[in-house]
Amino acid sequence: MRQKLTSTAIWSAPILLAVLTIIGLTSALFSDGGWSDKLAWVCLAIVSLVSFYYWGLKPGQKS
Repeated sequence: MRQKLTSTAIWSAPILLAVLTIIGLTSALFSDGGWSDKLAWVCLAIVSLVSFYYWGLKPGQKS
């Protein structure tokens, strides 16, 4: 029997990835070197790694 997923369980990861993307792109746009460039790099690298990981899974394969 399947459990009913709550909206928090469904939407928490996509919202987190969206927030990281917004922070990364905004930081890259307004940065002029220093820690803000590193922040942009880290945020966008996390989003990229998660995307590539789930893109590589076969349909029906659990993560």
